[in-house]
Amino acid sequence: MSVAAARTTLGEDAWRGLLADLSPGARALAAAPPVFDVWIDAGLVTECWKAFRRAGNLGPVPGALGAETIRVRHPAPFQGPASLVEALPGFWRGSVEGGVITAEMTSAQSAVVRIWAVWPVPWFFDRHVPAWFTHGLQIAGAHGAAVRHIPPADPAGTRHEYQLLWS
Repeated sequence: MSVAAARTTLGEDAWRGLLADLSPGARALAAAPPVFDVWIDAGLVTECWKAFRRAGNLGPVPGALGAETIRVRHPAPFQGPASLVEALPGFWRGSVEGGVITAEMTSAQSAVVRIWAVWPVPWFFDRHVPAWFTHGLQIAGAHGAAVRHIPPADPAGTRHEYQLLWS
């Protein structure tokens, strides 16, 4: 989904230039159609994402597209915010190799999600994940969805907390 956002933002000429600068493995990954239920080397993903920064700040688009992709494959958890929150650990395990995630409802209109993980692209945790959660909540029927990311206190830390709120 990040490929679609970067390619659209850059335009075809700049996209071809970006592909030419990637390693053969990352180029093949970025040029291939999306595939599901396969592990993709984190180093190749990181190389692609770093190159996609040429497109500028893609904002919430890749995260939102990621939520839409999961919804297409697993629609049942998107029937309401509580079922989505309950499904988040399984989505993580099925999408990301490594790390630990917990998710729990804290009230009828709030939840807390904690992720213990390391990812070489820092904005994965402060942009991509909150955009995924926000959009996922919206399509699950949560009005006024908002996500607050609380990064690790220690820059080398691995615990990210997300407070999810809706009305």
